[in-house]
Amino acid sequence: MEIFNKLSADWRGIKEIIPYGFGWEASRCIDKLIHDFSIPFIIDNSPSKEGTDYRGIPIYSWNRAKCFLEDRKIVITTRYRQYYKIAESLQAEGKSYGKDFCNIKEFIPEWYWNNKKECCLYTVDMTVSAKCNFKCKNCNMFMPYYKTDVRYTLEDLKDNVDQFFKVVDYVCYIGLIGGEPLLCSYISELIAYIKSRYSDKVGNFTIHTNGSILPSEQLVETIKEYDVTVAISDYGEESPCRDKMLYTIAFLQKHEIYPDVRASLEWRDVGFPQNPNDFSDEEMAEHMKACSADWRGVNDGIFYYCNIAWSAQKAGLAVLEPDDYLVLEDLSKEGEAGKEKLLKLSEGYFDKGYMSFCRKCGGCGVDNTKLVVPGIQLERE
Repeated sequence: MEIFNKLSADWRGIKEIIPYGFGWEASRCIDKLIHDFSIPFIIDNSPSKEGTDYRGIPIYSWNRAKCFLEDRKIVITTRYRQYYKIAESLQAEGKSYGKDFCNIKEFIPEWYWNNKKECCLYTVDMTVSAKCNFKCKNCNMFMPYYKTDVRYTLEDLKDNVDQFFKVVDYVCYIGLIGGEPLLCSYISELIAYIKSRYSDKVGNFTIHTNGSILPSEQLVETIKEYDVTVAISDYGEESPCRDKMLYTIAFLQKHEIYPDVRASLEWRDVGFPQNPNDFSDEEMAEHMKACSADWRGVNDGIFYYCNIAWSAQKAGLAVLEPDDYLVLEDLSKEGEAGKEKLLKLSEGYFDKGYMSFCRKCGGCGVDNTKLVVPGIQLERE
């Protein structure tokens, strides 16, 4: 049974694509695309990139590129906000989603499975520390509310990675998250381990940090050696350590590391755990679909559709149902069938149409209009 049908039949077997967008999102996947496809040019509308090239591939603005497009397939390689703008502009030019263009996050799993039977994911997060030096009231990983003390050894994390790559053939991007991942004292060793064993299966690493902790000298060298992205969450004036964050940014730049500072974060109150939701069975499928967050997680040798749900269970705040996740060791014994199961879960295929934790979580989709100020702290005991 084919589990993907978002792309029209003529995407099958294509050997040439046109990436649209050459920013931070494209950096996760561009080398994989160059390896597997012919790319005559890249489209990007930034004036600073017009007329430049990447690995000999010219970069054109849309106005110039559309003269050469003909019937070539476009893969949009941008973040969601830019994606929707680009998609609207392409539709205004008479092009159709699924026929003429698609999103990289949907292209990667569908094309590689349907054409090569490879289990390729666009993104997955791995929690390296369940500790945080902030106590954000609306933390969507619920770190201030943990009822249990969770600690991982380096061997725990290595085993988690090994189990993951027994099933997954390639992942464009691994997010190393927390809590605060820089509280993991062996994050450098973990990155080096993954690169030494699975360099052909990983595109990009990104460390997601609040910027309040300076990376060690060893981590700085690791970031530079393996071209790791550092994403810093800027919580604005509510940040309890804004001066430290600004110092960390300057420190990284001094070492020729240019972090991706996210200053326009939009937080939504998911309700849980203080005021959990109670969606009805009839509401659940649409609610999960509206959320559509890219929070796949691999922790404890288990693959989760929603890393938030994993954290709620790990914190001792919720109990997930067995079909909310997949045990990687079991999947690895099933060969191709196990890979198909993982892809189905990753794409949100649930027999009942939703995962159980969606009942309690307000989610991060358009149906949750409860916006909150990022970074507001709970009072410390």
